[in-house]
Amino acid sequence: MVYLSNPREEFVNLVAQVNKMKGLGDLPSKILGELYIESGKLSLNEISERTGYSLSAVSGAMKNLCNTGVVFRTKKPGSRKLYFHMEKGLIDNFLLSFKNINKNVINLMEEQVPDIIESYENIDTKEAEKEKKILENYYEELLILKDVFEDFINKLETLEIDKNDRK
Repeated sequence: MVYLSNPREEFVNLVAQVNKMKGLGDLPSKILGELYIESGKLSLNEISERTGYSLSAVSGAMKNLCNTGVVFRTKKPGSRKLYFHMEKGLIDNFLLSFKNINKNVINLMEEQVPDIIESYENIDTKEAEKEKKILENYYEELLILKDVFEDFINKLETLEIDKNDRK
């Protein structure tokens, strides 16, 4: 393993590498690394300078990152500039990610899959019967996954309470 001479840069690269492993592109991964290590808030210009990407590319990436609920956008009083930051706790970030997955993805699936299964009731073919069974199994596993996520979220929230008690 090659270590850089700058520990800040090492950490930013590590966070970027981990986020790329999670499926994010190069720019959002670099942005998350920069925002995590930054003790304050960064403007679009500062993020653009630090990542080496254009303002328009950074702006587009920031919209997506803010939509995930991991990155937060604010304005400073008397300024038109947008500033960005993220929670610094590793547990806080995992908690936000899992809450968003649970809220957005699992709830959407839980809401729509039963209706799709029901639409198979009027189709009387062997193939439709097989597809319906696949979806029923999918839905059962989805409910199990939802329970696991909720338990995990509750455990993380308990850890956060304990962390606050230790301060």
